[in-house]
Formats: sequence, C-alpha cells, structure tokens
Amino acid sequence: MSLKLPDFPLDVLLEVAKELDLSDSLHLAATCTACAAVLDSPSFWIECLRRMEEIHRRPIPCTPGTDLTVLPLDKLRDVAVHAYKLRKNWASDSALPVTIHSYYIAGESDPSHILPIEGTHMILIVFYRSLACLNTTTGEYLANCDRDPTFEGCSPLFYSAGMCCVAFACYNDVGKELALAVFNVDYGDLEAVTVSSTFSRSWPYPERIRIECVIANENTLGVVGSMDGEGPALFYCRTSDPGLYMHV
Repeated sequence: MSLKLPDFPLDVLLEVAKELDLSDSLHLAATCTACAAVLDSPSFWIECLRRMEEIHRRPIPCTPGTDLTVLPLDKLRDVAVHAYKLRKNWASDSALPVTIHSYYIAGESDPSHILPIEGTHMILIVFYRSLACLNTTTGEYLANCDRDPTFEGCSPLFYSAGMCCVAFACYNDVGKELALAVFNVDYGDLEAVTVSSTFSRSWPYPERIRIECVIANENTLGVVGSMDGEGPALFYCRTSDPGLYMHV
C-alpha cells in the first residue's frame, strides 16, 4: 500500500521541509492540512534560519546574542521571512536597498563615529563629548548621554542579549589623565532604550591610547589599547572597584 503525503507523521514531514528552501517549504505547506502543520513548529523556522546562516552565509536579521529558541512563533516566522527576502535581494543582479532615509544629525560637533547596532534600526552617534542613539526609521533620538571628558579612540560594539556596549579612552587634557569609559545601550525594550555609562578612576598617563577592542562580563570591563611609543596594553576595571589597572 502506497502512502500519500498526508499519511506521513509530522516529524517526517518536518525533516523533509527542513531540507527544502523556504519558498519550497511554503509551497509544500499549501498542499494539505498535514503539511501546513509544519509551519506551526518552532524547530522548522529555527532550522530555516540556521541554514541561511551556515549554508548560504547570510547574517540573521536580529540582534547578536538573540536566543532563537525563546522567541515566540510569530516572531520566528517574521525573522525567517525577512531573512529569506534579504537573501533573495542580495542574490539579485540588481539588489536594492529596502528603504533610504536621510536625517540631519545635530550635535555639539561633527560625529567622530557612527556605529550601526546590528539587527536593529538604530545607530550610535559619537560626538566630541557625548553619545546618542538614533532610530534610523523615524529619525528620533531614543537616548543620549553627555559627559565632560574628551572621547578618543572607539572600540567595536560588544553584544550580549538585548544590549551592547562600546568603550572609549577619555582624556583630561589639563591634568593629563586617562580614564576608561564604557557606555551600555540597553534596547531589550525598544520602547524604552537607555544609555548608561561606567567610568574608571583616572590614570596619570600623558600618552594617547588607541582602543583596539573591548571585553566585558558582569564582573569586569576591559580594553586592549596601543600606546604611543610602547606596545599594546590591557586596561581593565572591575564593576565592584572603579580603579583602572594596566597590564603591559
């Protein structure tokens, strides 16, 4: 006796659908009620995203550190469909931007750095003495943080779930002192984005330092920098102790 497609168990249909391109899986789901049930399985959408990332070498359009296994089903669907549309657009001979926005960036100086926050419609804008978070879809400033020290150097963004941080070397030109500044952007709730800062104690050091990278966890904030005239050094401070330490 030959089996028809609706006669196969759901786990078998799931395995078949996971091996197909998303468009083919959607066509399969349209053939019968049994196949349509595949779309109600979170594991199907997670596998679609995994294949896009690992096989097609395309980034997933959500913030780094996002745990796909805890996303609700409708969110998983949205992310997977968005990722598929982006992949098709990138593969096109005439790929087009989804949207184009132009905004006037107002600040006390020209921006020294503009840092996109991956998987979001937000960018961080670094000015001479302040940092702001801008929604590129609406042009609205979501949060900002003004500080007195002069920012020099800028690390790449470091991500964890729902937040990112960026580090700067902060100089007091009068006292020839260096401090480590780490700004945390919490966008876990996109309706209430916040920017907070952590400053170490000052370190008397007259040489300029170029920030190379930032590392962070719940206990320690650290920055690797290159010092003028000397080799690289690690500057770090603990969240329980704002003292700034250097290890060459």
